[in-house]
Amino acid sequence: MPKKQVAVSLRKPPPAVDPDAFVKADETADAAAKPRAHALDPIVTHGSREYREMTLYIPAHIARDLSFFCMDQNRDVNGVVSEAVSKFVVPDSAAPAPVIPQAPPALRVQIAELSKQSFRALWARRPWAT
Repeated sequence: MPKKQVAVSLRKPPPAVDPDAFVKADETADAAAKPRAHALDPIVTHGSREYREMTLYIPAHIARDLSFFCMDQNRDVNGVVSEAVSKFVVPDSAAPAPVIPQAPPALRVQIAELSKQSFRALWARRPWAT
């Protein structure tokens, strides 16, 4: 049985495109677009407010506590997180700075002594040297 002949034809090249026209069309599209924080971060509009979608990774136990808090308070997780972040990042200028409690001097001495003892005990065992 003889082999069949396969018809082969060459493709025609596509028509030439003017690169300057292509670049100008791209620039006009960019100028018309609304400026955004980042091209991959979508901005969502609800009424007159704009929101930016973000993905947060928090420890599982904190996420669980946050969910329970929101259920108890009948609040939205987005509202609670945005309120907490705004208080942390942009503190109220009229509010005094938070006071960080200091341990009494006698307790500081005890803590320092315990840390020295635990370091000495760890050094005596030297698990990294074996």
